[in-house]
Amino acid sequence: MFKLPLKKIKFLNLHSLFRTPGPGFEQLVQQLADNDPNRYGTPPAAKDVVKNLPTVTVDEDTELGVEPVCGLPGEFEKGSHVTQMPCKHVYHGDCLIPWLRLHNSCPVCRYELPTNDADYENRTQGNAGDGSRSNKIK
Repeated sequence: MFKLPLKKIKFLNLHSLFRTPGPGFEQLVQQLADNDPNRYGTPPAAKDVVKNLPTVTVDEDTELGVEPVCGLPGEFEKGSHVTQMPCKHVYHGDCLIPWLRLHNSCPVCRYELPTNDADYENRTQGNAGDGSRSNKIK
């Protein structure tokens, strides 16, 4: 159970906050939004990178490298087209492309594709220490 110290409760002055929402309420909402851990999620993958991901037609000789990981039941059928990430995970294009419009990473292993978001690139390169990330293609 989450426990909030009495000092914090006093500081927030909760009883007046809920009685008449005003500047205190707006301040609380802003503070919660500023501290949202999901605020800095991964940005979309770069469109040109997504466009150039290889599409493979599944046949008897196709070696996919890994089991299919789409949310659709069963394996890929012969003749179906799959999109392959650099990490070798494969997906139906209809499953992967919408994901990559929101995230620049593989849904399974989080292998990162390049993005056009300069702020994100600067943040992640700064966190790597030496400016490189081993799970990202150039």
